[in-house]
Amino acid sequence: MPKAIVVAVGDTPLNPLNDLLKQNSISSKVIDATTSSVDEIDKLIHADDQGQCVLLKGISSLSQHIPRIADATEKLVLLYCSPATALANALETSNGTVKPEQVINRWQDSVSQSMALVEESELYSLCDLNDVLEHSSLFLKDFFAINKAAEVKPSTYTKKQFADHLATLYLFEQDDAFALYDEALSIGKLFGEFTVHLGPEIEELKSKHKIQRKQIMIYNVYSNKVTS
Repeated sequence: MPKAIVVAVGDTPLNPLNDLLKQNSISSKVIDATTSSVDEIDKLIHADDQGQCVLLKGISSLSQHIPRIADATEKLVLLYCSPATALANALETSNGTVKPEQVINRWQDSVSQSMALVEESELYSLCDLNDVLEHSSLFLKDFFAINKAAEVKPSTYTKKQFADHLATLYLFEQDDAFALYDEALSIGKLFGEFTVHLGPEIEELKSKHKIQRKQIMIYNVYSNKVTS
C-alpha cells in the first residue's frame, strides 16, 4: 500500500511534484486515469506494492472515484493549483491549442468538487501545488516522514515561461477565479501562510513581459548559434 496517493485536480501539473519526490528518493509512479474505470485504477494502484506514492491524473469525476481510491492508501491528497498555473500547464502541453475559457471553467468545476469532498470527509487532504513546492520540507515531513527536502531548481524552459505569461495575461481582472482559489486555500491544508490572491496587477504584467522578451531574445541568439 502506498503511503500517499496524490490526485491531480483538473489540469494541475504533476511533473513538479514528481520531480520533488524523485530528488528525495521517494519512489513514485504516474497513472493516467483518463480512460480507466474505477476497477482499472484500483488494479493499477496495487500493481506495484513497493511504490511509496502514486500520482493520479485525468480523473474527471472526483466524487465517483475518490472514495474508492482512498481505501488503497494511508493518505490521500487532492492536489489543486492556481488558475494561472492550470491555464499555463494546459497551454504548454497543448502547444496553445486549448481554449482558455474552457480550461478555467474546468478548473473551477474540479476545484469546487474537491472542496466539497474535503468538507464531507477528514480522510482527504486538499493541498495547493504552489504551497507544497514552496514549503516542500514541511510537506515531505508530514506525508513521508522526511525531515528536509532536497532543493529543486526552478524551470528555465522558455516554452513554459511563455505559457505562464500568456496565462497571466488572460486572467487579468478575472477575480471570480482567484476568489475561488482563495476559498480553496482557506479550507485546505496549508504549509505556509495564507495570503489573499487577486488578479494580476499591471506592474506584474509589465515586469513579466520585460523578462519574457529578454528570455526569448537570449533563446533566439542561442538557437542561431547552434544552427549556424
